[in-house]
Amino acid sequence: MIEKLKTFQTKRTRYSNIHELAQSLIADENLKRELEELSRVFLHKTVSGCKNCYHDAYIQLMNLKIEDALKKMDVES
Repeated sequence: MIEKLKTFQTKRTRYSNIHELAQSLIADENLKRELEELSRVFLHKTVSGCKNCYHDAYIQLMNLKIEDALKKMDVES
């Protein structure tokens, strides 16, 4: 799952502005599913249909340090 987070974070520059990100969060079902899965594992929360919830989860996951993510996974085990 750490590799999935790392891959997700490499897409950081995919959106040139907040409007592009917002449009993708509305239209891209794969992005939503990825956010939902990563949020459950690393943020210990469920992301619902609210576009602000997806945006917040996206920002939190992009800013999550891998070391902290590993600690969160250790807590789960």
